Amino acid sequence: MPRSTLTVRLPLSAAALTLLVAACNGDEGSPTSAAIRSFCTRYADASAFACCSAEDRAEPSFGARYRYATANDCINVLTAQEASAEGRQAFDGAAADSCIAHLSSRQCGIPVTQAVVRAEQEAGCGRVLVGRAAEGQQCQSSDDCAIGLVCPPIADTGSAVCAKPAPAGQECNGQQVASIDHPGCADGLSCFFVGENPAGCPTPPCNVFKCVLPFEEGDQCAGNECADGLVCKFVPADPGNPGDVDAFRCVRGQPAGVGERCLAFEHCAQGLYCDTGAQQCAERKTDGADCRIGNNPLYECRGNCKGTGDFGTCASFCGN
Repeated sequence: MPRSTLTVRLPLSAAALTLLVAACNGDEGSPTSAAIRSFCTRYADASAFACCSAEDRAEPSFGARYRYATANDCINVLTAQEASAEGRQAFDGAAADSCIAHLSSRQCGIPVTQAVVRAEQEAGCGRVLVGRAAEGQQCQSSDDCAIGLVCPPIADTGSAVCAKPAPAGQECNGQQVASIDHPGCADGLSCFFVGENPAGCPTPPCNVFKCVLPFEEGDQCAGNECADGLVCKFVPADPGNPGDVDAFRCVRGQPAGVGERCLAFEHCAQGLYCDTGAQQCAERKTDGADCRIGNNPLYECRGNCKGTGDFGTCASFCGN
């Protein structure tokens, strides 16, 4: 599962560079620096990661799954983010405390599904540095904007301004698809991929996303487009309807079981993964089983797939 990313934008201004160098040199004088260090220490010690050994934490997949690999990684990322924002972001102590409380109550080693990521966002883990820019003020990313606003892709002029989420039928920022704090679309709408622009399209974006209502029962689906209470599941064509076709559709019921068709991890029941090559849900593999590194299905192993090249072996990871 892809994690929320915090991007360092270069080059930095002289003022931001001074802040960053001071932080890297261990400047303890800044209240914000002290707050970031405190948060990151508590983050790394949270019970959500208590079952993870030092070896687990050294794996590249640890940082990819759990936002930060170590307390120092967390400190470096947040310090650099704050410096590059040049005053457009500020530390939010309430969000930091809420995030730590959430992680301290979460079971260790659970798969980082979209639901898990959403719960983290709702707890404030994505707004430890909160945006200050109001509607109409310049931004480099949505993290610069106040909660509820979004930063459109940077225009050819090299700038963008914070704006309200897009209404139905309008294009939206695909990077904000899963964001709680900076949704790409107005309430009740979702930002979904609808196609690609012709070759030579403006940069960015080339992929086209639009704000649409969640898909209703019977609509064709491919991911997580279905409205609450519905699941995206394979439905064979109705032989009594000559115009019907095999398709994944939004239906009422439970996620797919072992051997049933799938297109994404979330299509399968708990404890299963989607073998995207076979398009079938299967039991997650235990230690010693063969696994794929190249084009690796999400959570094929209960632990981690370790090896070189395209293939590896499932190994224990964070208690699994």
